[in-house]
Amino acid sequence: MALWQVEFMIIPKDRLSYENNIGEIDIPSLWIGYQIKENSINEVEKVLKRSKSWSEDIVQLGDVSETVIELFYDGDMIEEITCRLDLRNINIKTVDIILSFINTNNLAIIVDKKIYTDINRQLVVDLIKESDAYRFLNNPEKFLDEI
Repeated sequence: MALWQVEFMIIPKDRLSYENNIGEIDIPSLWIGYQIKENSINEVEKVLKRSKSWSEDIVQLGDVSETVIELFYDGDMIEEITCRLDLRNINIKTVDIILSFINTNNLAIIVDKKIYTDINRQLVVDLIKESDAYRFLNNPEKFLDEI
């Protein structure tokens, strides 16, 4: 992941229980039997074009050095979905398409070992502003001095 990217994992919301400790969640098991609506993937592809991944088991929407969603498969079953937002050129249209994908499929996100289930534009903006990527882009020298 690049310094200018904010990364989050996408997981099925209805597979979570309040007893889940983030360290104990077996992400691939959450996806067993869970289906993503194909039309929601098609909507994402209108903004993040499908591109070749390093693995045949990954559907890559976007470029890995920019904004990208990666769907990791084991055969026909999803095992994991990740998203990285490129803060160098992020725009509302892309954020809204990703939010639509998440909400259409009843998904949650994990950012910095915290689970978020009520996903909206304001939450994403807040998470961006709290991120290392945001700090890096606003003042690279200070950020690098602090690490």
